[in-house]
Amino acid sequence: MKVKEFMSKFNFAPGEDDCALCSLHASFNRGMECPKCGAELDIEDAKMTVVGESNSVDPDEKIYMVPKLECFCGASIALMPTEIIWNANHDVYYTGGRKYVMGDINFKHRLLPHIQQYHERILNGEELRPFELEAWLQYEIEHILAEYLYDQGLKK
Repeated sequence: MKVKEFMSKFNFAPGEDDCALCSLHASFNRGMECPKCGAELDIEDAKMTVVGESNSVDPDEKIYMVPKLECFCGASIALMPTEIIWNANHDVYYTGGRKYVMGDINFKHRLLPHIQQYHERILNGEELRPFELEAWLQYEIEHILAEYLYDQGLKK
């Protein structure tokens, strides 16, 4: 839900002397919607749980201690808010993290040639900085995502 939608839905208007951000976050305690079915959830029912980005152990990956709600529709909701997925085998919740994009879009075949070219040019004595590779990859990633969204009918 966007800030303006939240403000409209809950008739939120901070006082003139109030911090808008502090007031907005304080008013969030009124309740929230399930992102899956739209049902109203009571934040008082939240319990703390650990949520990881993926369904595996990676020492460099972030994990979060967040409040979690259960909706009657069966969704587990982390107060980020996003739907979180339960893995009964490991007794954990996770967001899907990297797999959300990486599962459908194969970046490797499109990005690897740029990385190899960068590496070869450095080996041939050319003075390149890491930000140059970053710029090349960023440009290509934007095109890959735009193509994916277009193919999925999400972008014109």
